[in-house]
Amino acid sequence: MAWYRHWIKLTFAALEIQLSASSLSNTANLLDTVLVPQVFNAHRFAIDMMPYPTIQQRVDWCNQQPAFEKAHPD
Repeated sequence: MAWYRHWIKLTFAALEIQLSASSLSNTANLLDTVLVPQVFNAHRFAIDMMPYPTIQQRVDWCNQQPAFEKAHPD
């Protein structure tokens, strides 16, 4: 768990900076397809998402889209 937590936090911190500096479109992209399952796993392993509000906002948007609802990892 320590290994997972280290790498997910490191990755999410970098992605949060990149995503918050860009404008998010209303079109899904390749990043969304890998971000959704990673955040799903982060929740499953009790990673605090408070430091990553832009990532969580994007994943929340994705999870409301029909294609993502059909492919949801649960």
